[in-house]
Amino acid sequence: MLHLEALWALNSWVDCCVLWMVGRLINQPPKWRRFLFLTSTSTLMQAGFMNFDIPQVIEILSFLLFSFFIVWYSFSIKGFRSLLRACITFWGASSLIGGGMYMIKQMLRDSKHALLTENSFSMLVILSLLLITAMVCMTKIVESLQMNHIGETFTYQVEIEVNGQAWRGNGFLDSGNHVIDPFTKSPVVFANAQVAKELLPDMISSSLTGQQFMDWPTMWQKKVRMIPSRTVHSTNQMMIGIMCDRVACTVNGKKFLLNNVPVVFTNETLLFEEKCNCLLNPLQLLPCHQL
Repeated sequence: MLHLEALWALNSWVDCCVLWMVGRLINQPPKWRRFLFLTSTSTLMQAGFMNFDIPQVIEILSFLLFSFFIVWYSFSIKGFRSLLRACITFWGASSLIGGGMYMIKQMLRDSKHALLTENSFSMLVILSLLLITAMVCMTKIVESLQMNHIGETFTYQVEIEVNGQAWRGNGFLDSGNHVIDPFTKSPVVFANAQVAKELLPDMISSSLTGQQFMDWPTMWQKKVRMIPSRTVHSTNQMMIGIMCDRVACTVNGKKFLLNNVPVVFTNETLLFEEKCNCLLNPLQLLPCHQL
């Protein structure tokens, strides 16, 4: 005997999870009221197929067509390609979950836990665990794609030069870095200790904290800049910056030179530390993008 309310609850739970995964991928929340209307209609159609013994080919085509309407009606997607991409995600996630349930069921039948396949509640628990696992995996995938996109979009080739010594590597454009030198009004760049070791003499790179710069040679003392750190890591403290001769940034394939740039060398962990060794200031690169 077919229990329509149980079928509706099952379809709603599965479609809700799959639709949530699609929403995560396209970065858009579903319209849940519209979804409930369509999944209820889909449940009635599925019940009709069961009662009238409709051929399986027609069921599959109906699933593809109706899932297309679910995605189209539940999201505000512009463009056929974007809609098709969302539908393929919906179909792919549904197929993976259905295939996963089939494989689990076959494995259970061939084991000593074969009785679980005859228990509806046990199969519902297994399905729920599979859905939750798929949702967690989708979240991780989306986060990884977003981080890769951010890294590719806001990473630039950088060259820092001071006293004829140069360091070349990657810099990340930190939108939160609006620190400026209070005297010269120059935007500040942050670099980690690795850059300091490669760019500065050992005596300088090992004494970048406190008042140790008082023991530096006169030439290096003239390059010292005292930068307030209240907007960075702490309050009422001063960071030691070095006025570098130039910073070269490659933007959209073009190289731009920025002269007399204060650079603060810090032991703090920087974002994208493995790939980038310095944090650029958007106030510096704004003119580059305007050009």
